[in-house]
Amino acid sequence: MKPNCLTFSSLNRSVFLSFFPGVEDKLLQMQAKMDAITGVYDDLHEKMHEIDKTRKNNLLFYGIKPDFLPEIQSELERKIHEVIKFNLGVSREIPISKIARMITGPEAS
Repeated sequence: MKPNCLTFSSLNRSVFLSFFPGVEDKLLQMQAKMDAITGVYDDLHEKMHEIDKTRKNNLLFYGIKPDFLPEIQSELERKIHEVIKFNLGVSREIPISKIARMITGPEAS
């Protein structure tokens, strides 16, 4: 360490604060803002993790037309299993926990 440098620990708190009036209040305000920002960041990080967790196992299949309306849930599931087996070439059985036809999306031709 350079001989002319003072470290914070070598200064008495009252002497330091007398050189910089109002710095303690500003530091406390800054600390409060940083704590608030850290809390918001942690909340956002947690929400992003939850979104990734729920989204990572979702698959969308476009172009599977219903044979008749209203469509039977088991028929839609059978069609999805056929696409996975024959079109994608996946031979093992893929369990489906929930299946739904979306009204929105690109039109199948």
